[in-house]
Amino acid sequence: MTARQRWRSWLVGTPSAVFMNIVLLCPTRYWALFKLRDNAWQSRGLTAKTALPTAGRRTSDKELVKA
Repeated sequence: MTARQRWRSWLVGTPSAVFMNIVLLCPTRYWALFKLRDNAWQSRGLTAKTALPTAGRRTSDKELVKA
């Protein structure tokens, strides 16, 4: 890379990187941070008793063969 190409790369690339960081990366980071605590995907109302009907008691070998 010649000195002229390096200067052009720096003069064009640095503002482009700053622009991309401000416009694209920062909002994406904050969106991901707020979605981290979002529990909307767990809205089906499953509890341990409905998901695992045998919760709280031991299963016998016959019940395991049925499944």
